[in-house]
Amino acid sequence: MHANVPLEIPVSSRDSSPGSDDLRPASAKCGGGGYKGRCGLHELLIASDPLKKLIAERSRVSDLIATALEEGMRTLKQDGMEKCLLGMTSMKEVRSVCIK
Repeated sequence: MHANVPLEIPVSSRDSSPGSDDLRPASAKCGGGGYKGRCGLHELLIASDPLKKLIAERSRVSDLIATALEEGMRTLKQDGMEKCLLGMTSMKEVRSVCIK
């Protein structure tokens, strides 16, 4: 996939500001956008027995989230950040979807 090759940028010309965006080469094959196709961000909550118990007890949402995270759930934001690190998307795109 031509657009998934990281671009080496000299340190002197890098944007070091937080959330600096797309450092990937634009390609004529993908309309100059730098990405090929679409990339989904996913969040999946598996209803384990401890979570089912919390739901049945009408526990606070914060307790449900804490338990889910302890059990290994990855949030939409975490999935987006991982995909940024893998070069599949940019923080600008992740922010537009899940960081309000």
